[in-house]
Amino acid sequence: MTPGGSSTGFYVSSFLQGNASRYYRANQLGIYLQDKFQVTPTLSLTAGIRYDWDGGLTEKQGRIFNFSPDLYSYSSATDTITNPGFIIAGNNKNGTQGVSSTTLTGRQWGIGPR
Repeated sequence: MTPGGSSTGFYVSSFLQGNASRYYRANQLGIYLQDKFQVTPTLSLTAGIRYDWDGGLTEKQGRIFNFSPDLYSYSSATDTITNPGFIIAGNNKNGTQGVSSTTLTGRQWGIGPR
């Protein structure tokens, strides 16, 4: 048995840090139109279209961050990371300038068959 460990290889600690309470939110919207057409007495056609919008995950206090590889930079001359590439949610008191509260920039909606 190793100091602080066990014979199973797992280490146990009673040291906890930070507030585990989180207030996550995500808005969603989905709508569809569908109809059935009787083409002939023995043939029917059912068709429809669906629209979905999924809002990004946010946290009430802005405790969300993301990584942007475009912002990451490393200096081989000094062997240091000059920018870790982290983006902090815009609703955080130390949030990254111009970033939304979800830190997402991509499309979160879609149209498809129903």
